[in-house]
Amino acid sequence: MRISLIDVGRKIAPRALQKLERHLGYSLPADYKDFLCEYNGGQPGENAPCRFWVQKDSGWQESVEFFYGVAFTKQHGYLPFVWHRDFDYMPRQLFPIARTRSGEPLYLGLSEGLSGRVFFSSSIRVPSAVTPMSTDAEILADKGAIEVAGSFREFLDNLF
Repeated sequence: MRISLIDVGRKIAPRALQKLERHLGYSLPADYKDFLCEYNGGQPGENAPCRFWVQKDSGWQESVEFFYGVAFTKQHGYLPFVWHRDFDYMPRQLFPIARTRSGEPLYLGLSEGLSGRVFFSSSIRVPSAVTPMSTDAEILADKGAIEVAGSFREFLDNLF
């Protein structure tokens, strides 16, 4: 992974991730678990690549402000806080992994059809029309989610 982070969270053990996975009811992708075990969230360094394409053909770029951590000391980067704050807005099949400089979230797909893919959404805090029976396509349409990478590793590797 080609990334340089500052203000990283304290180290966590794989046991903490197993607890999180039980709580979510989904397994996290291995590349994301590796990231959490190594960095546990953090902010891209001053000269670190942090921009990504939302829609390359239209020139729409965003920048990562910070990645959430499971055991982080700053409230804005603390994943359990974000999870509970946005609980009513987020479909369970999408998991918050980062926030952009414009304040919008990045999500990791958790369900079988979305697993490991990274999504940007600018309308996540709108009351959701999805139900536990909603299809993956209905969930993405409801949240205006745009796929920005096929995996977490691909997302990190494509930052510029």
